[in-house]
Amino acid sequence: NKIDQAARDWCAEIKAGTTARGPDKITIYTIALGTSISGNAQAVLKDCASKGKDGKPLYYAAPTPERLKQVFTAIGNELTSLRLTQ
Repeated sequence: NKIDQAARDWCAEIKAGTTARGPDKITIYTIALGTSISGNAQAVLKDCASKGKDGKPLYYAAPTPERLKQVFTAIGNELTSLRLTQ
């Protein structure tokens, strides 16, 4: 539908990341929060997410508060690792 396509287009523009300084690489992590996320919404979130080193989308499902904590820990660890290697 039009809203889903608009979201995909918006994400593509963000990932392209052109700023006044020139192109910036922007990484997008997406999280599906809760248990009632439709398959279509999950597909949009996966399409919006940047690709990880393994080529898979940086998309996470967090149906519970405990899983959300795990997701944020994983993202934080990845960002810390990135910062240490750059």
